[in-house]
Amino acid sequence: MKLPVRRVLVVAVWIAFVCFATLTQAVADCEWHDIEEEQVSIPARVVEVGPDDSVYGYYAYGIWRSEDLGTSWSLVKQLPDTVGCRGIYVARSGTVFLGISRVGRLFRGEPGVPWIWSEPLEFHCNSCVNPRHNSMMWKMGEDSSGALYVGEYGGAWSDTCAYIYKSTDDGLHWSEVYSSHCRHVHFVRVDPFSDFVYASTGDGAGRQQLVRSDDGGQTWAVLRDEDCLAQPTSCAFLPSRRVFGSDCGGSTLNTVYTTADDSLFVTRLVLEGQNDAYVWEMSCDPQGYLYAGTVSKLPGGSTVALYASYDAGVTWCTVRNFGVVPTWGGLTSISAFDSEGWAYCAHSLADGSYECFRFRHVAGTGIGQEGDSRGVLLSVATSPNPARGDVAIHLVCRCSNDPLEIRVVNVHGECVRVMRHRTLPAGEHKLTWDGCSASGVPVASGVYFVSVSVGSETCTERVVLVR
Repeated sequence: MKLPVRRVLVVAVWIAFVCFATLTQAVADCEWHDIEEEQVSIPARVVEVGPDDSVYGYYAYGIWRSEDLGTSWSLVKQLPDTVGCRGIYVARSGTVFLGISRVGRLFRGEPGVPWIWSEPLEFHCNSCVNPRHNSMMWKMGEDSSGALYVGEYGGAWSDTCAYIYKSTDDGLHWSEVYSSHCRHVHFVRVDPFSDFVYASTGDGAGRQQLVRSDDGGQTWAVLRDEDCLAQPTSCAFLPSRRVFGSDCGGSTLNTVYTTADDSLFVTRLVLEGQNDAYVWEMSCDPQGYLYAGTVSKLPGGSTVALYASYDAGVTWCTVRNFGVVPTWGGLTSISAFDSEGWAYCAHSLADGSYECFRFRHVAGTGIGQEGDSRGVLLSVATSPNPARGDVAIHLVCRCSNDPLEIRVVNVHGECVRVMRHRTLPAGEHKLTWDGCSASGVPVASGVYFVSVSVGSETCTERVVLVR
């Protein structure tokens, strides 16, 4: 029997709507109460934490350093009042890198008495006529070998300034490892779990790419191209997934999305009711809790907020709303976390000035704690899908005394495999089905249903095997 074309289209649209609805998650109707906050003594606009817990902040046209977790500060570099600092990065060696606007070069500082400052990298896009178009660094990354990666941000809107550079000698010398047709690089970050390098470019239609290198920058794979999910400006890494925050117009504005396999991207956070919001900053604490800073443009100003997720980005709660600030003001920085679990957050105020405070999660309604009405299984996902061999089963769970069971069932309802695991600790886990039956024989191509059960709770994912 043939269905009318119109009915087919209606059904297809309805299925697409239902599928999209199940993949999106608005801000949870809750407040995050388990945050400890302390004011920082200088109102830094940009702040970052080094591997030795030293804190660096940009304030009053100077770079300041604190060696006592933000209590006291000393000036390490004075900048001219014609420039600004957009990014600070501290390498594992302790070397500090600055993204300074209007100068078109990367600043490098070696701690000491006195500090040794140099400008080892000149960016491609520089303008003697209009210094405002000169490039700078926004966000950098470092892999397990100590290699550093920096992206070029800036240039005139009509220019092509999307270049990535790499250094293997602590930033003394740099070589170009990537370029594209896009305008500039939003970030370059290294996933500490895989050592893959991720970078995002923008802006504008046809000038968006999310790329990845798994060989130290020698080759790059385009994960997404020329759509809004190709233009994140922030990211965080968990053991089995990547989390990105968008900076793009259209339907994907105001979103945070995740991926477990770099092919399927799932929208997790939609900031409902907000206009032109951007997720510019994101960080992850040692417990795996995620934090995202947002800016939402309004007529005559912007609203600023900080959100948190303790289930690998599946649901989000409001940590703090900062109110209305001047246009293009906002939450300008979330640092890495220090050894005591503190991160530093900088944001603008209604009068145009800035405030800096530090925060950390304390005992309460996190994973494995009481006070949340949700069950043990917070999130279950599989990848890749379709799969040709092993199927990874990613799950986020709370503490439970019940063992975990995984059942694989075919389309006829027949159970082809049962895998039992002892109780798992709270947090994120990755398990594997090898695509075989209980007798160890690879199952045939087709559709299978992977059910994860703990106690009375069950979550089921559909998987397609292709042999």
